[in-house]
Amino acid sequence: MQARTLGELAEYVGGRVVGDRDIIIRSAATLKGAGEGDISFLANRKYESQLETTRANAVVTSKEIKSPAALLIVDD
Repeated sequence: MQARTLGELAEYVGGRVVGDRDIIIRSAATLKGAGEGDISFLANRKYESQLETTRANAVVTSKEIKSPAALLIVDD
């Protein structure tokens, strides 16, 4: 994956950023396996507790939630 800012990814998918739009995203990973430069996703609420410990810089979700990472909010 070519590095992009979170803002660029939001524009590409028609999403909205909550947090720093200038975060550089280099790859994607699971919430549990993510590290610096990663984006992850939360599609199932049973994994919501992993938000507290994820090292992802950003998380894709369908609604605004409490997260230490920036959020990319998308419809689907």
